[in-house]
Amino acid sequence: MKTTSTEFEEWKCYLDMEPNFFHREDFYWANMIVAIRQLFSSKPELYTVENSLLKFEKKNVPIPVEVDKEQVKKERSNIAKSIWCSWLGLGKGK
Repeated sequence: MKTTSTEFEEWKCYLDMEPNFFHREDFYWANMIVAIRQLFSSKPELYTVENSLLKFEKKNVPIPVEVDKEQVKKERSNIAKSIWCSWLGLGKGK
């Protein structure tokens, strides 16, 4: 199955956005977890649904203005080489 660059960009946008919001089931399971935790706690008032939900943060990654294509190609090559060498058990591969 092939993916076009446009589809790839759309998937990237979707995956950046998707885990940053809650679904109805998330609140249901959070309520269940809080109720169970409160049953076994000596201080049940400490456990609330708001405390049990995950907190999402969006990282602000700086985008470089100019990219040295040769440097990027060299870094990717080194990463690929180290992965292959680790799979083959050849050490660091440097």
